[in-house]
Amino acid sequence: SLDVPINLRIPDPGYNVLLLYHSLATITGLVGNSFVLYGSIKYNSLSVDSVSIVLLESLAALDLTVLLFFMSSIWMSMIAKRWVFGTVGCFVYGFLSYISTTVEMHVVTAISLYRLFSLLVPFTARNLNKRHAALVVGVLVGITVVYQICYHFVGAHYRFDPHLGSCEISITSIPTKSTVTYLLSGVCFWIVMPAIILPLSNIAILVIATIKSRKGRLPGKNA
Repeated sequence: SLDVPINLRIPDPGYNVLLLYHSLATITGLVGNSFVLYGSIKYNSLSVDSVSIVLLESLAALDLTVLLFFMSSIWMSMIAKRWVFGTVGCFVYGFLSYISTTVEMHVVTAISLYRLFSLLVPFTARNLNKRHAALVVGVLVGITVVYQICYHFVGAHYRFDPHLGSCEISITSIPTKSTVTYLLSGVCFWIVMPAIILPLSNIAILVIATIKSRKGRLPGKNA
């Protein structure tokens, strides 16, 4: 929530450091991801297979969305020390920030799983193309949008308070067992699963790549 850095009454030096961090993260992120997308689309600068290109471009685009609708909103509102985008901006901030950040986590996981898949069954992995990667990203975005829409129906949404100048998540209805179950299932699927799968996948990649390199069977080693 935007209220966290403002209403905690952080001393000015600490607040300025936090503001400097948001400024640097926002500016460098916007520039860096823009260069990645521009270089890849115009000059085909990513020297990887077609599936990885789509996944990496999608990751850069999602990161840009996070920066534009999340980091930039926080950054500018921190400068003003109040939420400056009104009710509509609060809704867009909450809706798009959730979608982009959660899909981004799953795309990172998908990249890791694809690398693992390429090590385990390299010949089958070569049959995958851009359409398969785009389908995976599209499905992740679609599921997340549907979940976020349902999330609003169960009474949870970002609420703008013009008196406090805040934009924060709130539950408008009394939480029921089904509502709590729905929210917890979302947390497990969108946050806990990537947090478990990603490190396990990376460890498996490291182990398999080490074993194959010692045996001289790492794809491309003898090419």
